[in-house]
Amino acid sequence: MTPLKIKLKSYFSWFGTVKFLSLGKIKIIRDMKKINFIMLTIALAFLTVTVGVLSGTLQNYVPFAGVDNEIGVAVMSMFGCIMFTLGIKK
Repeated sequence: MTPLKIKLKSYFSWFGTVKFLSLGKIKIIRDMKKINFIMLTIALAFLTVTVGVLSGTLQNYVPFAGVDNEIGVAVMSMFGCIMFTLGIKK
């Protein structure tokens, strides 16, 4: 008996290597073990703060002393979101 030859095509994506198996139907298998979910959760929290400050809904819960403080919180949370997004991949 000869072993079954499977063509395996893969390419790099943000969440890991996405592999396509060509056995009739295309199945997508994601390698989810390479994602650091703590970094992903913190990045989503920073993104939520950024969107809340920019849309104005965070002003109902946090009384800012001035416009400069709002801009500072928005910039710092956006920077935190970007930095923690870079740390998602292990």
